[in-house]
Amino acid sequence: MGCSRLHGAVAVLLALAGACGGDAPRPPSVLLVTLDTTRADHLGCYGHARDTSPRLDALAQEGVLYLRARSTSSWTLPAHASLFTGRFTSSHGARFDAEGPVRLTQAIADEGQLSEYRARPLVDSETTLAELLAARGYATAAVVAGPWMKRVFGLAQGFEHYDDEGIDSLTGRRAASVTEAALAWADTLDERPFFLFLNYYDPHGPYGAPAPFTFRFVEDAPGPEDPAAPQARP
Repeated sequence: MGCSRLHGAVAVLLALAGACGGDAPRPPSVLLVTLDTTRADHLGCYGHARDTSPRLDALAQEGVLYLRARSTSSWTLPAHASLFTGRFTSSHGARFDAEGPVRLTQAIADEGQLSEYRARPLVDSETTLAELLAARGYATAAVVAGPWMKRVFGLAQGFEHYDDEGIDSLTGRRAASVTEAALAWADTLDERPFFLFLNYYDPHGPYGAPAPFTFRFVEDAPGPEDPAAPQARP
């Protein structure tokens, strides 16, 4: 199955906006980004020797880099439920359960034995970060890429706009699609501060890097027509 892990970077950027009329400053907008299965020790800002993450490294140079950040869980659903609620997995209840009410096949097409993967979703009685910010006048939106992020698992609570389109298999959704959808939503923004959550899934297996990244760090790499070259996933 290769359940997703959140090893590594959760990048939180507080984009401070200008004042909005009167003497009261406009609250800061918030961009929250998770990178599924990204290893911290393979990012430049955490000491990796190769130039794998120049943009994240630049962000880290300008902001605060946490050296001892840890996830509450080893896989996507409970980890994000904790991220959104501030509660441990034992409290919010969103977790794997062989008798759980939600099957993975309710989120993506069956690719074999996926029906055995069942979970308990985040329940409506929990209060999420999106709900708290929406109550304070924020525009709230999410664009996600991983199958366990589909709205059937309860993580859409509090988001006015929750885009989980294009996730129809275990390979999830490409980063370019997530970014394009996020920018399209940003074009609709009014004067309210915003909370935008983005979930990227590309490092998660099964994975074949698209050109030109396939052989960026491979010596004596085969050419693009070489039959030994791995095929990028659709």
